[in-house]
Amino acid sequence: MKKSFYNISFTVLLIVIAVLYGALMFSGAVWYDEAYSMAMIRLSFSDICSVTAQDVHPPLYYFMLKCFTAPFGYSLLAAKVFSVLPLLLTMILGYVKLSDIVNKKAGLIFAMMFSLLPIMTMFSVEIRMYGWASFFVTGCGLFAYTAQRDGKYVHFAVSAVFAAAAAYTHYFALVSAGIIYAILLAACIKKHRLKPFFISAAGAVLAYLPWLASFVSQLADKVENEYWIAPITPSVIGNYFKVWFKCGDYTAIYLTGIAVIFALSLTGLLICRNKSLKTAALAAASVFVLTNLIGIGASLAVRPVFIERYAIPALPLLLAACAAGLSLIGKKSLTVLIGIFFALGFTVNYPSAVREEYHAPEITLEKYLDDADYEALICYVDSHLYGVLSYYADDAEVYRPKLSKGSPFKNIHALSELDTDNCRWAALFLPKGAAVPNEIAAAFNVDYVREISTYNIPCDMYNLWK
Repeated sequence: MKKSFYNISFTVLLIVIAVLYGALMFSGAVWYDEAYSMAMIRLSFSDICSVTAQDVHPPLYYFMLKCFTAPFGYSLLAAKVFSVLPLLLTMILGYVKLSDIVNKKAGLIFAMMFSLLPIMTMFSVEIRMYGWASFFVTGCGLFAYTAQRDGKYVHFAVSAVFAAAAAYTHYFALVSAGIIYAILLAACIKKHRLKPFFISAAGAVLAYLPWLASFVSQLADKVENEYWIAPITPSVIGNYFKVWFKCGDYTAIYLTGIAVIFALSLTGLLICRNKSLKTAALAAASVFVLTNLIGIGASLAVRPVFIERYAIPALPLLLAACAAGLSLIGKKSLTVLIGIFFALGFTVNYPSAVREEYHAPEITLEKYLDDADYEALICYVDSHLYGVLSYYADDAEVYRPKLSKGSPFKNIHALSELDTDNCRWAALFLPKGAAVPNEIAAAFNVDYVREISTYNIPCDMYNLWK
């Protein structure tokens, strides 16, 4: 009866989350990173490798997204469905594995914490790799635990597959997988299980070799050249917590509640008599902590390469450790209170997620572009507006003063290629308050249209005509 309660509760939660996340998929809003993903999947597999090798990410996510969306004509809705899937899979994986490793209470607490955490609402339909990276890192960590516990080759093999997938999805997922394998090595030394460990590790490394040269090249490029990430300061690090555990106007209260829950979890682990479980939970939490420390350390020692969302793939392991500790405190009322706390946080945050999706400024921009039917779009704004314009421009070409290296956008061109003699109807986008460039004013009549924004950065839009 008790097991049925947890199974039913989890199933209901899974269905509710699938419905609520799914309701965010129909807005049509796309920001730059999503426009980048949508442009990438229209390339061939070899071109995806070539373009992303010049950028900052490995190619697996784009391969998977291309394969999933191709039967649906690379539609935006299919891409958003693909983003929801890994979050649901992480819920299922966490529930099943933690039910085995700890108990079903731990599995249910994890599922509640992970699915109802406000930041996961944001990533639920974002067309980026963080949901899949989270799934892969979580799988790598949970199967690494059962591998060292049981010594079964199949668990070592599955952990290696998850590790390789994580490494091919995001570079800080690679860091997290590396930390997991370092911890696994220590456990296998203690339990004299080095043979399956080295076979597993060798398999993951061999799988990654085809991309190793690109990884080294990207790493050298980011060390030698400028990068967009801001310098790491104490205030920036302190702001990480507000990003991971934000909850609208109630973030301060929510953070306090999270701190209390983590303290209770630590208490549960400290009083736990199962030394192996206690060690495993602390190890899982350390993956998240060490991923952040390595990212911050690299940013301080070389140049800024780390921001708070790069740690998101390791966040489920922190929640798994927390769920394990909480499940060891025998009070049933505590589980209920935890569920209520996270449900309230989700309820408070969800309307803002709906607003962000269905009232995004990019939707208004799309309407203007559709109604005006421009021949060309000229973008002097370097806040990634050009990528959004590229996605929404059906027939018009987009022109920029400077092109980006490693760009997948086929309809973005250098401004020098614009034939102003034959273009009679275009739109111009400038930073707010900037004067119309002389070369544009000399070639067109110019009318101010309105202020628009992307990334919350205001820009001025003009009509150009002859």
